[in-house]
Amino acid sequence: MKFLVLALLLIASPAWAAIAVIGDTTANTCVDTASGTTLVCTTNATVEAGNVHIVVSASNNAGTTDADHSEITSVVDSASNTYSKLCEFTNGQGGAAAGATVSIWQSRLTAQLTSGGTFTVNYANTITSRAANGYEFTVGAALSQASTCQTAAADGTTDPGSLAFSGLTSVETLWFRAIAQEQDGGGFLTQTVGYGENLQVLADGGSTATSMQLRGELLISTDTAETSAPTLPFGGDSVSVFVALREVSTARPISPIMFQ
Repeated sequence: MKFLVLALLLIASPAWAAIAVIGDTTANTCVDTASGTTLVCTTNATVEAGNVHIVVSASNNAGTTDADHSEITSVVDSASNTYSKLCEFTNGQGGAAAGATVSIWQSRLTAQLTSGGTFTVNYANTITSRAANGYEFTVGAALSQASTCQTAAADGTTDPGSLAFSGLTSVETLWFRAIAQEQDGGGFLTQTVGYGENLQVLADGGSTATSMQLRGELLISTDTAETSAPTLPFGGDSVSVFVALREVSTARPISPIMFQ
């Protein structure tokens, strides 16, 4: 006797593709030191549909306390992709333009962003010094945060603070830190051991108080805990955000199976 069993089962753990770095998308050139409410960045590389585009902004602050003041209202691009905020934090220093704000946004592109296209960072207030960059990653699925983002504010020092995650499951993770610093010097970040430097953009206004530096580091690993503790080449007020991003688990059905 034959009978058909329709096994519409779901597998909770799909086969993930490795997260891989493609590189930055503006060649560290997107800066502005004239007052404005937007920053338009021209891409120097094509960001493929299906890949993740992470956009990071460093800017003078409007909020006067150490907090997320939603100073970046949106990120858009010329291919009409949708971006969402991952994390933002301000080092307020008690006055507008006395500190710095850093913000990270991401999109898994549904439409290719071609080289020579643009992405635009929109600010809630008129800001003087601001810098941004994009970073492209290949993924097998959309990325989401494994835990609440970590933040730090540091005053007049080369130490931007140590930020850490712990107690996570062992899944491939993109650990991404971004730092905004009120500083007009050059030089390179001394990365945490094992990390690579991912951002170095300077909006040079001619002095420390009128300039903004965007720096950062990243790592891809399956570690259950990670600490980011880089050193800046020059002292100055800084603010950092640190995110842990993992591919989103999506279930997939099994085809019907016949037993007899």
